[in-house]
Amino acid sequence: MLLFDILVLYGEPDTERFAGRFLENLLLGYNAQKALDLFWIEQLPHFLKLLEIRVYLMPYRSYKPETADQWVSSFMPGRRARIEKERAYVDLDFNAVAR
Repeated sequence: MLLFDILVLYGEPDTERFAGRFLENLLLGYNAQKALDLFWIEQLPHFLKLLEIRVYLMPYRSYKPETADQWVSSFMPGRRARIEKERAYVDLDFNAVAR
């Protein structure tokens, strides 16, 4: 969820590099408390896609750009096309980040 939210607000051209650094540091902290099996790291792209679809559907009917908050305004534009084209939420080698 943290990776999902931060990438909506980040919105810079080097999103994949930023996402890799962010996730690497997040996992370092997480793994210091409880080791996360590689299986779950490999599932992250699927969880991110499901979350993207779910979050997209929440404001879909009532979305009005002129009244939306910053997060929704950053998230919604082009989202439907991304989902329909089955584009990854973030193009990242999750296995490489986890090592």
